[in-house]
Amino acid sequence: HANDDTIYTSAYIALVEPRLCGPLIKRLGHELPINELIHLKRVRRKTVRPEQADSSSGLNSPISNNEADSDRQDRGVMCNKRQKKSKEAKGSTRLEVLLGACSDLEQKATGVPEAEIDLPTQTRRLLKEKYSLLDVFCDQVPKRPPDSKVEWETFNSIWPTNYYPMNTLEYKTKQLELSANEISEMIEGMNAAEKDARESDAQDPGAVVASPAASNGTFQIMSTSARERQKQQELYAVTSAGRISDKNPLATSVLFAIQGISRLERDEASRRGMDSAAFQKGQYLCTGYDLYTTREPSVFESMSLVHARIRRGVF
Repeated sequence: HANDDTIYTSAYIALVEPRLCGPLIKRLGHELPINELIHLKRVRRKTVRPEQADSSSGLNSPISNNEADSDRQDRGVMCNKRQKKSKEAKGSTRLEVLLGACSDLEQKATGVPEAEIDLPTQTRRLLKEKYSLLDVFCDQVPKRPPDSKVEWETFNSIWPTNYYPMNTLEYKTKQLELSANEISEMIEGMNAAEKDARESDAQDPGAVVASPAASNGTFQIMSTSARERQKQQELYAVTSAGRISDKNPLATSVLFAIQGISRLERDEASRRGMDSAAFQKGQYLCTGYDLYTTREPSVFESMSLVHARIRRGVF
């Protein structure tokens, strides 16, 4: 996939002396931020083998007889030279710095579109002169963050890439997967919501609040809209000919189900006092609970569920 422009993009990379890398990174952070390539690390460390090094390094030049005689006289110097030769034979380390995407830097360097024939050459020259770089070349780098660990390993072999597992599509997809127990609970919860709809007025959908097995080990229906609606109609002495929702347009099935949880907490406080563990646990009403309803919640019902700290809404 090296030529896939949806995965990779061309970028300018600079070869720099290690001692100058720190100041250069600080300067580039202000002048050339890599906003589009923020998932990539700025520096790549690369080992250069002797055969790749500049011929002027003199690594393969022979030692003269005079030098050999001198080295025999001074064993300490000979030992140091041998260590140096061994270190050089293993290769030297160079640092490559990511400057930015080719398209961005070419526009910044010239202020004209990318259609100029000599534009890449001109851009490299300007970058070398401005930042005192040893060399500037173009290479392919990952265009976007990795979506999985496997993709990160592939990207990282091309250029050092940041990896945040919780931001990957693989992790998010796995988080949305439902277990067999959760699916079974949802079926039971929706059956309870349909039963609630039958017990309620024909104009109203069913809505129940349930405590999942993950909270207390047992799936349990905590509140139903039909039960709470009936209690409020008795409390406010609404006649059988009328409906409490006629007097309060905000009295919907979802709100009744939430208010049923609130009633449970008030009853718990009145029996055991506000210092009881059960009351203290329920200060956010529906924390950890799930809602099941036979109709999609409206905007204001959804906000009510958010304020009630509902865990999950199923409809």
